[in-house]
Amino acid sequence: MWLFFLVAWFGLLAIVAVFAQQALGHDFSHLPAWFASLPVPQRVATGVFPALALALIGASAWRLSRQDRSLKTLRDRLKKTREDVVVAHALQTISTPPSSI
Repeated sequence: MWLFFLVAWFGLLAIVAVFAQQALGHDFSHLPAWFASLPVPQRVATGVFPALALALIGASAWRLSRQDRSLKTLRDRLKKTREDVVVAHALQTISTPPSSI
């Protein structure tokens, strides 16, 4: 399940890149020269944005994988509880004599 969201994140980033290139007229071939012409503090600030985007993607994928594991554990517990209830109900119906009305 978390793999779907990871692919969705990267798909969203690709759509944003295509939109920036087509609609806003950005040419990505000039990005390295533009980035090299920036002062060092602006390079650091510009580099923080992709790092934060990747951290957000990683954190959401990690969180979803933990939720998936927790959900699987809960399903297993509920399945065992359901099986116990079915067995208890079967034992109870076998051991009770029919009522005479």
